[in-house]
Amino acid sequence: MKCSLCQREDVTLNRHHLVPASKGGKKGEIADICTNCHDQIHSVFTDHELKDTFNTIAKLKSANRMKEFCKFIVKRPYKKYLNRKQSKKVRGK
Repeated sequence: MKCSLCQREDVTLNRHHLVPASKGGKKGEIADICTNCHDQIHSVFTDHELKDTFNTIAKLKSANRMKEFCKFIVKRPYKKYLNRKQSKKVRGK
């Protein structure tokens, strides 16, 4: 299977709630995305942004922060973990 965001194949996939479970999306749509994309999403977007703005794969793909990341990651061999720093907005600062 391949990641719904970066389109890489032969990667470990995670189930991502398009609307965060904590914001009412427990029984909503789920996308299969690779670990790296999943970590990136939760590093740069708040749960409120995911619920209100980036609640589809198409909207996530169109976000500049994800476009740049997918362009970067697709050229890299699959690694389960990348060093990543959360944005200040996500950290609440």
